[in-house]
Amino acid sequence: MQNHTPSKKDMVINILFSKNAFHGRINFVKNQILFLFCILFLHCQRERQVEFFFPSQLPSEEQIKRTLAISSHREILVELATQKGFTLDAWKEEERMLVRDQDIQRYWLFEKEKNKKGFLDGDHVDSFRKSLVIRLVWARIFRTAGIEILPDEFDLSLLHRLDVKNTPNLNVKKPKWTIIEWSDYACTFCKQTFPYTKEIIAKHPGQIRYIKKAFPLDEESKEGMSLLALSQCLWEKDKIHFWESSALLYIENQRIRKREYSVHPDCNLDSLSEVYFHQVRKDLNEAKAFGIQSIPTFWINGRWVVGALNVKTWEKTLEQTKP
Repeated sequence: MQNHTPSKKDMVINILFSKNAFHGRINFVKNQILFLFCILFLHCQRERQVEFFFPSQLPSEEQIKRTLAISSHREILVELATQKGFTLDAWKEEERMLVRDQDIQRYWLFEKEKNKKGFLDGDHVDSFRKSLVIRLVWARIFRTAGIEILPDEFDLSLLHRLDVKNTPNLNVKKPKWTIIEWSDYACTFCKQTFPYTKEIIAKHPGQIRYIKKAFPLDEESKEGMSLLALSQCLWEKDKIHFWESSALLYIENQRIRKREYSVHPDCNLDSLSEVYFHQVRKDLNEAKAFGIQSIPTFWINGRWVVGALNVKTWEKTLEQTKP
């Protein structure tokens, strides 16, 4: 067997190829580092831009609702969202996606101190956190739009803008309190609050005007709005037994959806008039115009209250809102 000894020419070519391969690897690494640096730079720039719109203190849910209730404010927001290529809801969702855990942590301790009701379980903690996110999002949107957030105070003008013509309501001649509730029979916190709301109204006979508004958690499907539409039918057919009917909608909602239980012979899920669904959609659009984001939400003599209530918190709220 003969040994092949490379010529000088071959050795020079091998060296050149080796150098080219080495430089190629170096250039590849350089390009990768440059790419990562650009990504990091853009990310930092974006974070600085978002942080610019963080307020020193979050606006309250009442402030947000009052600010959104001004028609000129909503026109500005819708126009600005359109310029960005979004609907207002899509813009809000885009801003929500930018909120990080560390951003909420900035407000957590302060807001937790203000939350006198405390946290009953993990669901309450999660609900509280989502509330902080939404409040932060609206603060940034208002700042971007150049809209000044209105201060906390009672706003009785909502009653004049509310459509109650076909809405379930317990009317009294000279009410001491007016309570408006936005809820859904598929909402757990609404179900928890319902018996206490009924109890507090019974405890103050002839003093509370109660108005119940629909706010479907699932607004995309007819099935998601069916119990609220059924409630509209029950109110129209049998106003006297409204409380009993509402209780059954909460307790038997699964069986009602499966067509295993009927609350009233003239109100059947499979034959509900489109008029009732139209009223539910109308209530929802009205609620959105007032800035309502979650349920249950209550309006009591001009004050907004969000979340589940019990007898103790109801009594405290009535004391704080009495004329």
